[in-house]
Amino acid sequence: MRGEHTEGGEMSVHKNRDKGWQRMAGGAVFAISSAVACGNGFNSEDCKATRTCAAQAEAEAGQGGEPGNQGGSSAGGDSESSGGAGGAPVEPECTAAVDCSNGVAADGAEVCVEGSCRAGDAPPRVVSVTPGHESEGAEPDAPIVLEFSEALNPESVTSDCVQLLDGEASVPGKLSYEDGVATFLPDTRLRLRASYDVVVCETVTDEAGTPLVEPFQSTFSVRDGEWHSLDIPAEFYSMAAYSPMTASGAILLAWNGNGAQMCPGYAAWLELGQELPTPTPFAQDATDCQAPIAAVGVNGQGAIAWAADGPSYAQQYRLGAWEMKPTQASTSSQSWISALAVSPLGVVSRFERASRVTGVRASHTNAEGVWQTTRDELAPVGISVLSDLSIGFDEAGNGLAAFKAWDPKTDRTQIMVSRYTVESDGWASAEVVPGSASDPSATSNTLGAPAIAVAPSGEALVVWRGSQIPGSLRGSHFDPDEGWFNAETASPTDNVFDAQYDTASITYDGSRFIAAWPGENADYVMVANTVTYQSGKGWSSHVEHDAEQYVPKIEYPQIVSDGHGSSLLVWRTLTGNDTFGLVQRRLLNGVWGPIEPLPGGEVSIYAPAKRTAYMNASGVASLTWPVTDTQNKNVAIRVQRFY
Repeated sequence: MRGEHTEGGEMSVHKNRDKGWQRMAGGAVFAISSAVACGNGFNSEDCKATRTCAAQAEAEAGQGGEPGNQGGSSAGGDSESSGGAGGAPVEPECTAAVDCSNGVAADGAEVCVEGSCRAGDAPPRVVSVTPGHESEGAEPDAPIVLEFSEALNPESVTSDCVQLLDGEASVPGKLSYEDGVATFLPDTRLRLRASYDVVVCETVTDEAGTPLVEPFQSTFSVRDGEWHSLDIPAEFYSMAAYSPMTASGAILLAWNGNGAQMCPGYAAWLELGQELPTPTPFAQDATDCQAPIAAVGVNGQGAIAWAADGPSYAQQYRLGAWEMKPTQASTSSQSWISALAVSPLGVVSRFERASRVTGVRASHTNAEGVWQTTRDELAPVGISVLSDLSIGFDEAGNGLAAFKAWDPKTDRTQIMVSRYTVESDGWASAEVVPGSASDPSATSNTLGAPAIAVAPSGEALVVWRGSQIPGSLRGSHFDPDEGWFNAETASPTDNVFDAQYDTASITYDGSRFIAAWPGENADYVMVANTVTYQSGKGWSSHVEHDAEQYVPKIEYPQIVSDGHGSSLLVWRTLTGNDTFGLVQRRLLNGVWGPIEPLPGGEVSIYAPAKRTAYMNASGVASLTWPVTDTQNKNVAIRVQRFY
């Protein structure tokens, strides 16, 4: 017989199907069998309604007595203790919750109420996640969104329980919750081509305190990047040799002059995706400005330094704004700021030189930006500093600064490195890297300028060109506990070309150091070269990046990395009488990709040759250089970015 609809309004839960009941829309319950229903202890009102409907149906079919006699029969009275046929007492459906369990955790824990089985509170669950599970091509700056099946207890939605994982590491970010939806926004862009896991632990509960049945996990991967070219119109006299980049992808640009005059100077932040930055002027009342220097910290701090009408100045960028007034670092043109650096802790260091024979001194701020009164002497008076400083920091804020110097006492040119430690809060006197001194017969210009890379752990590697012409690439490994090891040869003899203007480049890719330099191969063809160094394994065989379609001249190869296994090699080649072209090659998961021209990478032969590439931990890469007109005047700043 087709079941009849009962009006058991208070019963809005389901009973196990094998026991005769099924929850329907609106909480209504359908009787599969009236006899089974009443015989299994369903409440008396429902039993009455069911039996009455059944009796009416039987009477209409001519199978029973008069309708008026149904309610008073001894076999079917209204007493709650009365049973079905034969007056048997009603057996309870359950005596404990275990009698009601269907074994499906996702249905919630069934309960036994006055002998009847009731469905429990179904636990919450994730019903959707964005980006989708196993999806590819996610945007690196998109939020992670989790939608739950019901409202949650907000206090259970914590950053310890709802996380985005990069491998085993939790990605820093901001977690919010509202109306059954949890949203996670990473602090920085996600890494290009990387895979991430979204996890929710079982301690997340609904408003009634019911937790997830089991932890939730989903995975997705981020899209690859592409090159974007931007020209910023600006007539200027000169621009900073370095345009560094923060962890968010913002670039600090600095330049001076307006074409006809050397002052004032300007600094401008170019955010990722922004087209026209707003420059901030400095040295507005000066008439003689030198090219500025720029440096940034990974967390968005910045600093610039410049010389104007003799004295040198430095100005910091903190908490989203430039200082109201710069700090004067020197009182005359006899002393100038030669380098600038910002540590991961926000400590700004400026390196000052008075002349080639008066060494190097350093001043630094604390983490809040207050300049300290002491000055650290890196190289004493009498030591001739012959190169720019190459500076790097570990994740704890300890730093190393390397430079080439000539010691008149020994008549040797050598590589020297100063060490900054957070504990000592200062730069120590530089020490000579063992095995770096030039041959006595070599001139000071034959030893190449050093390039240094520092790993997050504090391990470091410094490389330079040996003192012979042509020479080999030399390198020394640094251990924070053991110091510098004796220098070793990293490339074939006579492979490194022209140390006077072509320095090496070095980066750390997360597991090993990679160095790059220009040189001739066995056929006397100019190529870009790379070699790797890994602690405990030593040096690898070098790789020649042969780009014969772009020769005859290869210059200034630079290698940068995101610190997670993705690296970019860029160099410039002569492509015409008045132009160079930039060439790129990517290293992904240990495999070199094809050699390709950099889109928009045309550089005037009259522009400054050395441009420094950058790559942050998200895989965003950048290069900047001046654009000149037919009169060799600077008319724009070209920014080339990969994101």
